[in-house]
Amino acid sequence: GHFVRVGFIVQGLPGEGYHGGALTCWSVVRELIRSGHQVCVISLFDVTEGNPYLKSRDQQEAALRREGAEVVVIDYAMEALTGACSHDPLAKLGRWIRRVWRAPDGLAYLMPWVKLAEDVRRALAGREFDGFLCYHFDALAAVHPLRLTPMLAAVGDLWHLPGYFRWREGPFSVSKYAVRGIKVALESMIAKRAMRTLLASTTSCGAFAGHYAEWLKAHGFPKTLYFRSPVPDAAGPKWDLLRSEARAGRTGGKHRVLVIGDLATTSTSSGLRAVAHAVLPRLVDEFGEDGFDLRLVGGGAPPHDLAPALRKPYVCFAGRVVPADPEFLAADVMIVPTNIPLGIRVRVITAWSFGCPVVAHRANASGIPEMRHGENSLLADTDAQLVDAVLRVLTDHTLRSGLSAGGRGTFERSFSESVAGQQIVKEMERLAGAQATNRS
Repeated sequence: GHFVRVGFIVQGLPGEGYHGGALTCWSVVRELIRSGHQVCVISLFDVTEGNPYLKSRDQQEAALRREGAEVVVIDYAMEALTGACSHDPLAKLGRWIRRVWRAPDGLAYLMPWVKLAEDVRRALAGREFDGFLCYHFDALAAVHPLRLTPMLAAVGDLWHLPGYFRWREGPFSVSKYAVRGIKVALESMIAKRAMRTLLASTTSCGAFAGHYAEWLKAHGFPKTLYFRSPVPDAAGPKWDLLRSEARAGRTGGKHRVLVIGDLATTSTSSGLRAVAHAVLPRLVDEFGEDGFDLRLVGGGAPPHDLAPALRKPYVCFAGRVVPADPEFLAADVMIVPTNIPLGIRVRVITAWSFGCPVVAHRANASGIPEMRHGENSLLADTDAQLVDAVLRVLTDHTLRSGLSAGGRGTFERSFSESVAGQQIVKEMERLAGAQATNRS
């Protein structure tokens, strides 16, 4: 392919070890640069105090520049975009109805980043681009009024799903169904309209989850691509040796079980119940309180009602670990108990890259159709099956080795930067090439 100048628009900053989306973007940036292209990362950065990535901003920017990317950061405060809120329920309802009424396609209401368009226009001024790559709907909203072309959109979670799953997983109450149920249904309808509006103005689009690509194909975007999520190969060909060394270096010869991911997000917290109420009691029965360690790695705090079940001597709250390589290498098994088909678990692909055996709820195979029970993971339909699978991996050395090798093989064939990243690079080159041909 010919040389392409890419404007990569993203909410937050790409980087290693922060969260799945940041890691995916980091890998795409690296593969574009490695393929000889020029990348300018245009980051929409929320400077509100609550943003957990505020502290790592400087090192994420510096790391991108070391890779050879130009970085332009557009600061904004989320409250300024959404407006200060009164918490009176009637005022909230009135405000909600007014906003929805004013925004027939839902953009300004559901995706306030659309107000950043002028800031983005200023950031782009004086720079030449052959094509644009937008990661996810929030960034796409910010450039929507600018009609940039050619535009490749690469999206994560469908916008209506996280809210729906949070509502569905929440405790039962009358208001849950009477009030919040109606709000969730309406917001879901608006979100679908907003996504259609945004994707209609792109040149090409892809989704980072198998089932989302299928959904978009069935809902008006028949040419949607399924993008596999690229992940850096931190372990390399010596992954097996590194695993042996890390596991030999553990103290006390206990089994080690890993659960990784931000503890407060919908995808992680939905599965923490299974860990607290199903996995832990069985592990204690099987190995005793000092026969295993369960490590919870990630920022945030678990839901309040789970704290008593998780505050045990055999559970370690490790917090956010950057980079998390030693955690994947030293674990005997990683559990992905998420039981809702939300998005794609980048932690599964990362575990595969380190040859760490994966036990997961089958819901996770919706986003990663490459998951194969018995080959690169053990998949469970119920909490009981999940626990059985964990015990099998911990006690059967042959099975564990097979899953290690199977996962690593899947990573090399489908998810390395040079395979999955290259798929996005090729699409970017195709769009820029077609644009150049049209110009001449």
